[in-house]
Amino acid sequence: MKRDEMTYAQAMARLEEIVKRLETGEVSVDELAEAVKEGVRLVEWCRKKLRTAEADVETALKGLDSDASPGQDAKPTRAPTAEPAVPANDDEYDPFS
Repeated sequence: MKRDEMTYAQAMARLEEIVKRLETGEVSVDELAEAVKEGVRLVEWCRKKLRTAEADVETALKGLDSDASPGQDAKPTRAPTAEPAVPANDDEYDPFS
């Protein structure tokens, strides 16, 4: 399945499958590099998907704030978050935690 046809859930399921195979030793030395490369591509794709979704949500919420009538204070639509959903530092990202 091509990544552009894949859902986030399908990508995560495939990542979990790859990790399981790596952890249990089901991957031969000949397959190891390709399995790791596929895993890296999937992680990158998932991060991009999450960042896009986060930006879309932020845009939608800003649109709600701008719909407030003149003279009315725009009420917050959600509590601010202390951290982004995906860490900026790729070394800290653990898709399985």
